Amino acid sequence: MKGTLNTLFGEQFARFNVHQLYGRIIMGIFKKTATVQTMPELKYVADFLVEDYRFRRSYISAVDKLFLEEKKKYTSAYNFHVSKVAELSELFHLRMVVFDGQVYDDGMSITPLNADEFEKEDRLVVQQTIEPTIITFDGKIIRTGTVILSAAPQNSAETTSENQNKEGK
Repeated sequence: MKGTLNTLFGEQFARFNVHQLYGRIIMGIFKKTATVQTMPELKYVADFLVEDYRFRRSYISAVDKLFLEEKKKYTSAYNFHVSKVAELSELFHLRMVVFDGQVYDDGMSITPLNADEFEKEDRLVVQQTIEPTIITFDGKIIRTGTVILSAAPQNSAETTSENQNKEGK
């Protein structure tokens, strides 16, 4: 492969690894071509960030099953990948919002997949973020996230006071 790249693009190109090449292409093209306010590519980058989030979750799950030595190697590669994606995200002034564990509110910028399983008055929390919400640094929603909801656990203090009210104490 190195010989092929060297022949086609020159020796300097062949020295880059894939991540360096990816980073230089992305950073170079977008810094020169558009500003954050006028980028038609913003939606595509947001879509990439969502797919990257999905990939990260499955990658971590797979790496957790490896032996310690292999885990270190793949964790190091993972951390490098995360840093490059963070650079891309920062370049486009985007950030991912993950809602795991937060109390659900109808005004949140998420689409619950299982909202029909609950009553309107139920207190709900986000059990799992399937796709994160992508927003700009100034709060503009680029892509709405997708989540799975669950019933919020009752606080022991709430349960105790409810039981006392029912018993008439």
